[in-house]
Amino acid sequence: MNRRKSTNRALLLAASLLACGPLPPAAATEADQSDATFDCVVEPSEVVDVGSAVPGVIERITVDRSDLVHKGMVIAKLESGAERAAMELARVRARLTTGIELQRANAGYNLRKESRNKELFQKALLSRNDMDLTRTETRIAQLQVRQEQDNQLIAGLELQRAREVLERRTIHSPIDGVVLERFKAAGEYVKDTPLARIARLDPLYVEVILPVDQLGRIHKGMQAEVAIEAPGQPKRRATVSRVDRVADAASGTFGVRLQLPNPGYRIPSGLRCRLAFLPTTEPIPAQPVTRGPATDTSAAQPRPAEARQPVMAPALQAVGPEEGTTDDAPAAANPGGRVCYTLGPLANAPLAERLKQQLADATRGIRIRSHQAPGPTRYLVLAKPQDDTTTQALLSRIEATGNNDVALLGRGQHRGRISLGVYNSASSAHRRQAALADRQIPTEIVTLNAGAGSYWLELSLDAGEDGETRLRDAIAAVPPGAGLRPSDCGQQLAVR
Repeated sequence: MNRRKSTNRALLLAASLLACGPLPPAAATEADQSDATFDCVVEPSEVVDVGSAVPGVIERITVDRSDLVHKGMVIAKLESGAERAAMELARVRARLTTGIELQRANAGYNLRKESRNKELFQKALLSRNDMDLTRTETRIAQLQVRQEQDNQLIAGLELQRAREVLERRTIHSPIDGVVLERFKAAGEYVKDTPLARIARLDPLYVEVILPVDQLGRIHKGMQAEVAIEAPGQPKRRATVSRVDRVADAASGTFGVRLQLPNPGYRIPSGLRCRLAFLPTTEPIPAQPVTRGPATDTSAAQPRPAEARQPVMAPALQAVGPEEGTTDDAPAAANPGGRVCYTLGPLANAPLAERLKQQLADATRGIRIRSHQAPGPTRYLVLAKPQDDTTTQALLSRIEATGNNDVALLGRGQHRGRISLGVYNSASSAHRRQAALADRQIPTEIVTLNAGAGSYWLELSLDAGEDGETRLRDAIAAVPPGAGLRPSDCGQQLAVR
């Protein structure tokens, strides 16, 4: 089965490369993604080679090629006469109660005998040894009753085990789907080979091989229009479910899997197809923001109506205003014929730098701005260094007092010092410090702030539809979660 998938992938790769042709890198970048089509293959979402859990001779097999099956359906049975007889024997043993009744009768007799001998013993007509023997026989009879009850419990468990052994000789379908191939027939011996191959056809998987210049443009959740190469099949919508994280360096491609619903199995599987990814057409609402008073408010002019249209960004999601901005002034065009935007937040500096390089050709000016968000405050208790004691000696002395919650910091601004705990509240840290002071261990408390940083791109471009079109084409690779919003051009932007 793995060889079959590898062959399909190789054929799909060759077809994709032939269909794409030697497209120049620049042309591939500037091409509209919605106009590009790619070769693909429609495959079952799961293919299972159904085997037997135990070896044996097939008594009967109830399915054949192209039969529809559902999960749990019986598709084959092995000869199981001996196993069925063993289960019946275990069933009879589990129902027998004669042994329990016999031991109960014996225990009842010994109880009555003990009662009579007790009266004789009180009248000094029975020796102490005989009385002790009577009591021991009564106790043994009671334990024999319990032993028979335990045996009946074990018989019930053996019955359950016999049922499971018999059930393993019945083969069920693990999925809903259709039988692709039947490998065995009634009377054949099965051990390590499968009986049948079953494919899940709802949903279907659409496998496509894309050139690496599409990396970052395709993300999970995107939709594509799929045209199946079969008579009478209309175009259908599929949704991206997986994007390969590792590309093939030899061919310069990577794989993408889409999920195609197939209720009623109306779409045939195993066919070639062509697909085109659909761009996200929902506009990002413009958020009016300012960055404080402009250096020359008298020169600010109202932004033209055509320049105020929100940029259509396929890979962007609208977010609220960033911290430190207000909503009391609309975005305005710069007297120099520019319009300005803010893109973010971005998770880290390398991502911001990479996007800056990608967007450089589509903008007049671009720069990175970082922002440190406040985070929870924590308190670190550190042992004070002592001039006459090495760090290792101080660590040994602290551990000798019974303090095992210690650590030698290996990095950061406190590298080489001894940590005695990190606490979420100042009161807990001070209690820890007081307890250590009672043991003659001097400490100090250092305040930590776990705030997370975020990064923004401030960019400017030519006012008008042409500038925004260039920006829209360039930001297709921006990750989800970032937002693009108009901003005031009063703040100086870095110029390329």
